[in-house]
Amino acid sequence: MKKILIISPDIPYPLTKGGRQGVFHFIDKLRDRYDISLLFILENIDKESYIELSSLWNNVTFYPLERPAIQERKESLFSKLYNLPYKVKDKIMYYSKKNDTDKVSNSDFVRDNSTLNSSLVLVHSKEFIDYVTKIATQEFDIIQVEFYPLLSLVHILPANVEKIFIHHELRYVRNEIEMSFFQKVTNWDKYVFKSSKLFEIETLRLYDKIVTVTDIDKLKLEQELEGKPIFGSPLMVNMPEDNLTYKYKFNNKLTFVASATHFPNYDGIKWFISNIWQQVYKKHPELELHIIGGGWNAEMFQDIELPKNIFFDGYVKNLKDILPNSISIIPIRIGSGMRMKIIDAVNFKIPFITTSVGVEGLDFINGRDCLIADDANSFAQHITDLTKNELLQNNLILSSHNTLRNMYNEDILINKRMLVYETSIPDKEFGK
Repeated sequence: MKKILIISPDIPYPLTKGGRQGVFHFIDKLRDRYDISLLFILENIDKESYIELSSLWNNVTFYPLERPAIQERKESLFSKLYNLPYKVKDKIMYYSKKNDTDKVSNSDFVRDNSTLNSSLVLVHSKEFIDYVTKIATQEFDIIQVEFYPLLSLVHILPANVEKIFIHHELRYVRNEIEMSFFQKVTNWDKYVFKSSKLFEIETLRLYDKIVTVTDIDKLKLEQELEGKPIFGSPLMVNMPEDNLTYKYKFNNKLTFVASATHFPNYDGIKWFISNIWQQVYKKHPELELHIIGGGWNAEMFQDIELPKNIFFDGYVKNLKDILPNSISIIPIRIGSGMRMKIIDAVNFKIPFITTSVGVEGLDFINGRDCLIADDANSFAQHITDLTKNELLQNNLILSSHNTLRNMYNEDILINKRMLVYETSIPDKEFGK
């Protein structure tokens, strides 16, 4: 049985984020086939979750690096590593113009939150580097690193161990999309983009294998890393069997499931509220918009006039309590990788409306499995059409569910990930 060390910025439990879901479900399904160890930062706020996860996974070896929370706030080191450099310093900047009620929002919202200037990533924790170096010297067959903020760990991993990087989101692709929303792209922006892309590609080259979570990301990387072993291995999805007999009846709720700490989610829902929800609510005042996930609150949208019927429901442990009978919206404009929120919608047999970026890399087809729109008017029209058309609702639900079962069933996903672990690399021998 191969010994695999998985290094993640934080504990993959509870399943509050799409990335956590992907890490959790693969370990859960593969822990009886491989001797898996998990290394991560453990903050004070996660200690109860760690105890619970330890009881669930009694055949996984845990290497938690305990680290007291610097501030009393519910934010893991993963969030700090991934989000702090490019969070909004003042989430909403506005000033008075003519009078106190005439508020103007920050004029370059995407630039102020962009990952562009934080993409030359080093792990700024000597303690974490020392701990990884110590644990990695044990006799592992494979060391697997998760998430872009830990990309540079390859420099301290043993040469005689197979090293795999799981690329959840191509950073240079995200940066390029974000730049397309800048009011103006400067020479500095171009310089930073090219420098950070070179850092990403050349650091990836140091790994023995690279895994992307969509085939389209795999194709993009193959153009940059010719000859490098790159595997497409979609994230494991949870398919609750008890939903198979569920009968859909629209309840006038639109739902958006996402963590507020991931900027593409913030950008997407702000764009939706500013440009789409306003016109939808005027036509359909009976509709409600429910924003589900940790970190959301009305103060994040102070610079726009929030219409009525917007609800911030917070983190919901069991989505079965809120998703059924709603319509899911995924108005994502930025990023790459796999949108677990789409999988959640299909799992709970609800129709979804998304963008081309939101559905990129998945096998759901516009008009057959879902509705896709990239401009505000078309997105709003899709909502109107879908809320009034029961036949369309049920057709999309049935087709998307069949697509999910056929393309992302458990056996296929497990076999794809096992192929990564079992494929030998020509002219390379490990464990010597």
